Amino acid sequence: MGIISRLLMVMYVIVVTVALIAIGGASLNIIDWQSELTKIINRQETQAAVVVMILAGMCLLHAAVSGKKVEEILTGDEVELQSGVKITIPALTSVVERAAIQVAGVREAKAYVTGRVGEVPIKIEMDVVLAQGYSVPEVSAEINSAVSGALLSTIQISGIKSEIRVTEVTHAIISRERRVV
Repeated sequence: MGIISRLLMVMYVIVVTVALIAIGGASLNIIDWQSELTKIINRQETQAAVVVMILAGMCLLHAAVSGKKVEEILTGDEVELQSGVKITIPALTSVVERAAIQVAGVREAKAYVTGRVGEVPIKIEMDVVLAQGYSVPEVSAEINSAVSGALLSTIQISGIKSEIRVTEVTHAIISRERRVV
């Protein structure tokens, strides 16, 4: 749902809340609703507001119905493969990070693996520190290839693309907290 639909929904909720308060007041005889209602309904501003509210409701209904489908449903701390075997997210993260760190030019790699339900069982996002003098597109393609190969050889999953963000380009050797063995 876009920002305009959200703003429209806020205004719609406010107007509906005010209308519900007025209806509640009329039903509890706090408001003299018979004479006041006749005056309110006969005004052109009220009729225009009703038409605008109907149009806003239709727009919100369209936004709710035609919104993006939920493509990913998180599976928690493990992923069930097609073979029925379950593998934990930290194990997948380790496989992905080891594959990425072996690519020439990658100084440091931090992977974020998310389990999903659907055709593609995992989503991979990766933050990479790149050495100076290496091409970002070339290294990204090599990382994708290395990660795909590692996933295929380790757990027989193919067709997984990694979303790679280069967070830093450095010429210094970075001391790693996690050592790749």
